[in-house]
Amino acid sequence: MRNFVLLLILCFPILLTAQKNKKTMENSSLPNEVKDLLTEYLKLLQQSKNVEDLAIQFLPLAGGNLVNENANALRPNIVGYSLKKDFESASLYQFPPQITRIAISEVAGEGYGASALAGKKYKIWIDKKEGANGMPAPVQIIVPQNHSFIKKAKIVGIGSL
Repeated sequence: MRNFVLLLILCFPILLTAQKNKKTMENSSLPNEVKDLLTEYLKLLQQSKNVEDLAIQFLPLAGGNLVNENANALRPNIVGYSLKKDFESASLYQFPPQITRIAISEVAGEGYGASALAGKKYKIWIDKKEGANGMPAPVQIIVPQNHSFIKKAKIVGIGSL
C-alpha cells in the first residue's frame, strides 16, 4: 500500500502535465461544422451498401492520417481496417449521434505532406443505442487553421465504433 501511495505521488505531476493541453467542452459549444460532419459520417456508415461504396463517399470527409499526402485517396489500410470496423458497428449507434463527451486540443500537424492539418482537434464520443452493449466510442475531427487548400473540418480519427 505504501508503494502504491508513493507511486501516485510521483505520477501525479505527470498526469497533470499530460492533461494540460486537453480541454473538455459542453456539447452546446461544439461548432456546427463539426456536429454536421459527425452526423454526415454516421449517416454514411449506416446507409452505405458496402465498405467499398462507403470509402468513395467518405474520402471528401477524411483528412490527416486517413488520406495520402495529396488528400486525393484514402490510405490503403484505412478501408480494410478502420473504416470497415466502423461500418460493421455503425448500426449499434444512435442516429442522430448522441454526444456523451468532447475533448479538444490544438495540433500542430496531423497527416503527411501537403495534406497535413494543424488546428483544433475535437475527440467526440458518441453513445450506443438503448440495449446495445459497450461504451461510447470516439470520432476525431480537426478544424484546420491557415491551410492552403483544406478549409473545412475533416475527420481524422476513426475505427473505434
